[in-house]
Amino acid sequence: MEAGFPAMAGPSPTVRAWDDPGPADLLAIPAGADEAILSAAVTRGSAALLLTDCHSAEDIGRLAARLAVAEATLGLDDGVTSIVALLDHPAGVLQAASIASASRRLLAIGLDPAALAAALGTPPDSPTPALDTARGLVLLAAAAAGLPAVIRLRGADVLRTEVARAAGFAVVVGPPPGAVA
Repeated sequence: MEAGFPAMAGPSPTVRAWDDPGPADLLAIPAGADEAILSAAVTRGSAALLLTDCHSAEDIGRLAARLAVAEATLGLDDGVTSIVALLDHPAGVLQAASIASASRRLLAIGLDPAALAAALGTPPDSPTPALDTARGLVLLAAAAAGLPAVIRLRGADVLRTEVARAAGFAVVVGPPPGAVA
């Protein structure tokens, strides 16, 4: 596990939706999550929130400010909830460098290749220059900001964990054991 990334259960952190009651290291919330979703996710006390649909540094800034309010409301210390920005849209990938330096709460920056492929209208398992470029941009942004690079693998892609790590992704996140990705 990358230095600075909290100890997670098992060899790779698990991800669940914010409203999935099972245990998880990371709770996925969309960039446009309302206050009820945010409060519910913070109350769960996971290691970090996995911000999906992140298009810009402003998405991180807004979430960081809203987290400060949610933590204060719940009586938690300021900054106890970290953010992992998951880039799953072309707009976010093109803003990777600014996203990577958007907040002190940012624990890591990552890529969801399957979601990005869907946004591009390409099959997730076919090599495309856009997906290769996205991987490179996320790795460069993470390195420049001194953050670990994360990749979210789903379904059969989970078998490519070692390939992803060899490419430079320090942390591979996936679904909980036995879950459908």
